[in-house]
Amino acid sequence: MRISKKRRFQTYYEFINIVFTSVEIEGQIYIPAVKWLLLAGCLILVIVFKTSSSLAAAYGIAVWVGIIAFAGLDAETGVVMLLYLDLAHEKWRKEGKLNSL
Repeated sequence: MRISKKRRFQTYYEFINIVFTSVEIEGQIYIPAVKWLLLAGCLILVIVFKTSSSLAAAYGIAVWVGIIAFAGLDAETGVVMLLYLDLAHEKWRKEGKLNSL
């Protein structure tokens, strides 16, 4: 990574300790604070759930909630698309652009 680019990056994020780990590979960085946050998150999960089976059950519930949320988003997108296509079809028919239909 060029020196100017590194300096600009460090200027924007000066409150975070950022270590550039490679001279050859651009953009490869190490942020020690992230390592400590991941450690804290893992320890909190272990303490809260106590057993791997309860953690697995919570993960399964989270996956199902995500699937249901995405299914709802898909349904909403489909409804909006159908409404738009209905309005567009009506407009094109009135303008005579759909002579064959």
